[in-house]
Amino acid sequence: MRHLTVNGTLFDCSYQLGQRLRKEIQARLRYHHLSASARGPQWKRIHQFYHYCKKHYPRYLEELAALAEGSRSDFLELFYLNCPELSQAHHGCSSIAIVSKEKARRRESTGQTLLAHNEDGEPGEGGTLVTYKLPKLTFNSFVYYGELPGSAYNWNEHGLFFTVNYIPVTKIYYQYAPYYFLTRKILECRNLTAALQVLRPSPCASGFHCYIGQGKRILSVEKWGRRTSIKEVKGIDFHTNHFLHSEMQRGSEVRKGSLIRLRRLQELARPGKTITSATLLRILFDRKNRPYPVYSTTGDKMRTLSTVVMEGGKVMIYDQRKKSLIFRAKVF
Repeated sequence: MRHLTVNGTLFDCSYQLGQRLRKEIQARLRYHHLSASARGPQWKRIHQFYHYCKKHYPRYLEELAALAEGSRSDFLELFYLNCPELSQAHHGCSSIAIVSKEKARRRESTGQTLLAHNEDGEPGEGGTLVTYKLPKLTFNSFVYYGELPGSAYNWNEHGLFFTVNYIPVTKIYYQYAPYYFLTRKILECRNLTAALQVLRPSPCASGFHCYIGQGKRILSVEKWGRRTSIKEVKGIDFHTNHFLHSEMQRGSEVRKGSLIRLRRLQELARPGKTITSATLLRILFDRKNRPYPVYSTTGDKMRTLSTVVMEGGKVMIYDQRKKSLIFRAKVF
């Protein structure tokens, strides 16, 4: 996995990214068969999404236009790719969040705030870590080729960090924005309060979960349509690809792979066990229960593209092949 840096205005950054990932973006568009004929049956819904985003998220449409220009791709194909609700394409993903308090006794564990995540995509997918250096903000995101940043794992210069898990839902609201546009906006928030001011009132077409943190706090947020459920993480918490908050559970389709991965995470990291970064990696690299393991490779239903651990302002990223450390930095 490469690490790219882009500089300038939002248009400049997106255009540069399009130029540098031109082959990969065009290949991904072909992989998803996003030709005009394939889009045809969805034209009414594309039209609904576009006009809602034009009214509420115009800057991100401009960002996509710059990406299309830089990669010499069709704008509508890229827009369709950024509306996962149209194709029901999704990323897998398994996440673990830990917030533990400091203990006074010697030799006992000190408090920790830790977020770890496997980013899973369909076989044939790909992405890269990108650092955006805008005039008033620097942020970092694992970006799928041709997508807006924000839909995977992310952090910004204000110390806000978050991971996103797609959730298949029982109803899609085509009159609202695709959820990629909401998660994109979170990247620009300075703190948790600002992030919740984005998440609470903003309706989205489908469902997603995010762990979002700053300092010594992590929140578990489930979102679907106009519904938002927010819980403070205390101790150890897990999430895969179905709703877990009691008030949201009826909204998701609980698929076999998501349930198997969640149960395996709970089995490997039971409350009361000492959890370190090394322990988390052993859990996230677990291969049991194929073809629905926590860590997916060739022959499984999904493919783990990278693994990230964020702790104490440090970010460590591991690639999908040899599980080797490819990025490590004190970043906030």
